[in-house]
Amino acid sequence: MEKIFKQFLGKWSLIKGSCVYEQGAPPVDGHYQITQKTKDLLFQMVWLDNTGERHDFIFKSRPDSLAIPFMGGDLADSLSTTIVSERELNTIAYKNHIKVMEVKRNLSIKVMEVKRNLSNSFNQMTISQTVFVSEKDKLTNWSSYSKVIIH
Repeated sequence: MEKIFKQFLGKWSLIKGSCVYEQGAPPVDGHYQITQKTKDLLFQMVWLDNTGERHDFIFKSRPDSLAIPFMGGDLADSLSTTIVSERELNTIAYKNHIKVMEVKRNLSIKVMEVKRNLSNSFNQMTISQTVFVSEKDKLTNWSSYSKVIIH
């Protein structure tokens, strides 16, 4: 099977000023890297918050739509990643085998969904991260990244 997700692989740099956040403060700078490790995809994120503090986050997921264990503490215990098309790669977080999580603010969250969409040129990736707080309420953060071309 052809690796339909190959356009997502590589390093991406945050397009400063592109963030629109409904929850929390947007980063002032950051990088996003996706690599393939055997059957898994490894997602690595590094960003600076508005106080200048550096944050790192790494997780792996298999792009087969099946939930795999994830050490997300109180937030999530498994993740599933789905290849929707060559331009869309989505991840959903689960807790206790159902789409339910609790965040530190004790909000009841049904599901956290991350969508990654590539531009027609495959050189820009827009990420939307949606947290469903209730049946009717959701908060979404958007950010855009440009592909880092290494010669």
